[in-house]
Amino acid sequence: MIHKGKPPSTALFLAAHIVAGLGINLAILLDANLYFVAVMLITGVGLSSLWYGRRIRLAVIVLTNVFLVQTTARLGNDVVAVVLYHVGLTGILIVLSEAVGRVVTGYRESMEREAQANRRLHEIMNHNPA
Repeated sequence: MIHKGKPPSTALFLAAHIVAGLGINLAILLDANLYFVAVMLITGVGLSSLWYGRRIRLAVIVLTNVFLVQTTARLGNDVVAVVLYHVGLTGILIVLSEAVGRVVTGYRESMEREAQANRRLHEIMNHNPA
């Protein structure tokens, strides 16, 4: 059976993502060898794809890019490489979040149609004189 809990409020989710981003950036400032941990921010994009609409997903993608600047600055002084990295990452994250969002939306709609069909079947069975 599927748990029908509500996702965290949008403000809470965005605040948690910001806190995580700041924490990861602080950890990287304290120990430069922890730069690989910044990839964990991408999990916020995945979670936002499961729970929220396109606007929130795009906000999370922008925040993720902002927090990854410190890590991608390690690519060197080549500004073009950093910009290309972020443009590519943004494109990939938008495509993935849209795909996940569509799958989740399709599943929800399918479950609602199934529930409507079951209600209609029960209605028909209850009014059946046989």
